[in-house]
Amino acid sequence: MPYKKSYVGFIVWLIIISILCMIPCFLPIEDDDLKLRLVYNIGSLGIAALTWIIYKTGFIYWYNGISYFEALRVGAARRQAYARKHFSRFRFFAMAFLIFSIIAQLLHGSYWIDTVVFTVGILLTAVSTIRIAL
Repeated sequence: MPYKKSYVGFIVWLIIISILCMIPCFLPIEDDDLKLRLVYNIGSLGIAALTWIIYKTGFIYWYNGISYFEALRVGAARRQAYARKHFSRFRFFAMAFLIFSIIAQLLHGSYWIDTVVFTVGILLTAVSTIRIAL
């Protein structure tokens, strides 16, 4: 299959993740901490899903700093290896945050702790991908 430049999948993902993040606001749940935890988990799992989509399609030029022509030039095997490393890191964070959220909900933890853990965790995960070489 030829490697073609397209952002359709990214736009579809962006629309879907935006809609999914709004759903908890309309759920008949009284617990605001739970609603926020759901939004954060949708976000982290959604980002992991995006990295999986990139891994499966090879569209690594969706990442900042990689042009379509650079991606085309390195070949499918290197694109897949590069994308797999990103996916592994974001998948790990999403699963770790999900487990953390469940524990925080069971222990009635404050949403502020979730906010800090989510923000710091997603930033550190993203920063950790800077050293991944194409």
